[in-house]
Amino acid sequence: MIVKKIVHLGAGLAVLFAASLATASAPDWKLVIEGKSGTLVHVDVASVRVRENRLTAWVRYSFAAEQTSATGKSFMSAMQLQVFDCKSEQRGIASTADYSGREGTGEVVQTEATGISKASMSYLPAGSVGQSTMEFVCAHAPK
Repeated sequence: MIVKKIVHLGAGLAVLFAASLATASAPDWKLVIEGKSGTLVHVDVASVRVRENRLTAWVRYSFAAEQTSATGKSFMSAMQLQVFDCKSEQRGIASTADYSGREGTGEVVQTEATGISKASMSYLPAGSVGQSTMEFVCAHAPK
């Protein structure tokens, strides 16, 4: 009887702990822009933070049409950890995962990571989806 109560209490605490973790790190996806081709770009506002002395955020792309990777695999969405330099107006990609479904659902088709410190930074064309994303993230940067 005592063992049963302890196990039951332990399971209850595990559920509570898992729920608190889910609440603390729950993503807060906000639509940034819909591209001309119908691509939806969302930023997880809850993920905008400085990591390794660089501003980062998770960005999700949901494509209107199936995309094909360099390895020939099809995917409908991608989630990227992007790195931003708001002063120089540059962006890099630290990691990316391509998914078979829209909005980061389905199976992971392909992943790639360089790491935050090794992300290759580049300027973004004026009026591009990338520039809109950078402006959104920089506006949500911690002060």
